[in-house]
Amino acid sequence: MKLVDERYRTIEFPFEEIPAPQLEMFKHWTLDELKGYLDSWSSTQKFIETHGKHPLEQVDAELRSAWGDPANRLSRPRRTGRRSSKA
Repeated sequence: MKLVDERYRTIEFPFEEIPAPQLEMFKHWTLDELKGYLDSWSSTQKFIETHGKHPLEQVDAELRSAWGDPANRLSRPRRTGRRSSKA
């Protein structure tokens, strides 16, 4: 989540950055939809393969308690860029 909080500014961006208004993607997700999204990550699958259990099992009750509203609004920042004309 640190990358998201830092709006991806701390990682290499191999494109010429284009000045743009702040862009974010918004989505209303249920907790089960969020968990399904996290299940699609290769790192989640690797954890299951390595440890024989799902990483969210340890925090499921806490997540459900903290989630509250059935569908929460989530946002993800975006960066825009184009391939540099310099080769």
